[in-house]
Amino acid sequence: MKTNLLLPIWLIYCCLACCLVQAQDQKQGQTKKYSYPQKSLKALRVQQTPKIDGILDESIWQEAEIATQFIKNRPNPGPIEKHPTEVRILYDDAAIYIGAVMHDVSQDSIYRELGRRDDLGNTDFFGVFLDTYLDELNGFGFFITPAGVQLDARYSSNGEDWSWNAVWESSARLNKTSWVAEFKIPYSAIRFSSKAEQVWGLNFMRNRQSTREGFLELCRPRHRWLC
Repeated sequence: MKTNLLLPIWLIYCCLACCLVQAQDQKQGQTKKYSYPQKSLKALRVQQTPKIDGILDESIWQEAEIATQFIKNRPNPGPIEKHPTEVRILYDDAAIYIGAVMHDVSQDSIYRELGRRDDLGNTDFFGVFLDTYLDELNGFGFFITPAGVQLDARYSSNGEDWSWNAVWESSARLNKTSWVAEFKIPYSAIRFSSKAEQVWGLNFMRNRQSTREGFLELCRPRHRWLC
């Protein structure tokens, strides 16, 4: 595992090329094509460490770039989400911080179920995939449900390993028409290169259980764990 590192320039790039998605229109039996441009997201370096409480009320969150307009990946890939997801990333010398807001219709539309770690159940969830070596092979996934249940996995050429448990912090909070997820992922919990400039592959995922729909911030259909 890596210890704390000073990262003077820390950028996360979401997508290397345009994405073309083909989806079947169930009503008319026609194939629709959706084309999306290259995306990138820059993490904001901070001096003040945010409190992991699921509120995102610190001013530093408002200064960070926003990742939004998630793309449906199931059951019918292609359309942009109707209920927006907004994600921001911060970092300091010890960890990266992720704040996400999942908008919805009402609390009743947000499925939440208590369970054990790494056990989803019948629930919404939000997660982040980190390709820290940008090799489109190895990576880490961190997830949380509206009930605060943590899930994490490691990805490699052998597939996904849910028995891998990292030490990280998270919090979830339910609002009237949204729920919030907040992560603190220490550098000691993951592996990455020693380069001064860190360029990682990235994806975010949202599951909306009330409609059995899954959404990604971007689409990379060649790579199973990223898409």
